[in-house]
Amino acid sequence: MCLTVMAKVINVQGQSADVSVDDIVAKVFVSINNVKPGDWVLLSGGTILSILEPDLAAETLELLKGIRGK
Repeated sequence: MCLTVMAKVINVQGQSADVSVDDIVAKVFVSINNVKPGDWVLLSGGTILSILEPDLAAETLELLKGIRGK
């Protein structure tokens, strides 16, 4: 079973990046082009799969805040 999560890119160095998921920072593999700091991405198995559109990322974050009660 695979779990895909949203993460915010903090830093990119070649084919690796530091991302933040709920304030937890992890180093992941960059499998696509044009990933830059500040991007919201979908992450699975330690690999960035896609970059989210800013509007979709913001909408998803708001929905998650509602579910979590934050």
